[in-house]
Amino acid sequence: MDEQLELFRDLPVRRKKASKAYGEFTDKFKVKLTTDDCYTPEAIYNAVRDWTVKEFGLEGREIVRPFWPGGDFETFDYPENCVVIDNPPFSIYDRILKFYTENGIDFMLFGPSLTLFKRYDCCYIVTNEVVTYANGAKVNTSFVTSLDKVYRIRCDLALKDAIAEAEQAGRSKKADLPVIRYPDCVVSSALLGKTSRADFRVRKEDCAWITHAGGNRVFGGAFLLSDRAAADRAAERKKVVVQLLPEELEIVRKLNKKGTNNG
Repeated sequence: MDEQLELFRDLPVRRKKASKAYGEFTDKFKVKLTTDDCYTPEAIYNAVRDWTVKEFGLEGREIVRPFWPGGDFETFDYPENCVVIDNPPFSIYDRILKFYTENGIDFMLFGPSLTLFKRYDCCYIVTNEVVTYANGAKVNTSFVTSLDKVYRIRCDLALKDAIAEAEQAGRSKKADLPVIRYPDCVVSSALLGKTSRADFRVRKEDCAWITHAGGNRVFGGAFLLSDRAAADRAAERKKVVVQLLPEELEIVRKLNKKGTNNG
């Protein structure tokens, strides 16, 4: 077969202008840019890895990257005491978190900013930085980790700035004109990504997972904060503030009581 290909290699190539219809036909077979094909630029990965190692004192622990085309993270041979620092396929983000949390594997993963929050016992680090991946896709990116045992939610300027510097590309500012504005005790990753320009952390005992607030479904899910945690938010109020339902206010009351009992 190779010999036959060589015979045709030097033959003149006949070219003709492709028709619009033919172009539309061939477009169907082109690889589309999706979050599952977001191969991480080395500079971005290194910035995240270096921040993670320094922040959580990982010196001496083996760092592994089980996500690659055709790889299977569930059958990957994880060394003892290793830490996964990688950019997984966002389409199975929930399944990945479930596997790692159930199997006690430490991780620091890239995550989709809009749907970052889940119900798993992790720390969600909101950066909401636009990262241009190797395939050209631009994705608002945040992170989720098992390494922080104290906080459920964080906004960290050092990590955010490290990614922005590594990206080395201007980011266009989008108008922040939400139709609905939730009270400060309701936080989603999308809201934090738009409003936070200061370090912000929420302890595990100061928040509860919710999918609705004030009868409205919160896209991607959210956390309901205690009054202590809500007071730490510096976001300015917008036009409309959703009024929480009685059962949601009861959760806040229980969180307040729980924190008081813990001293």
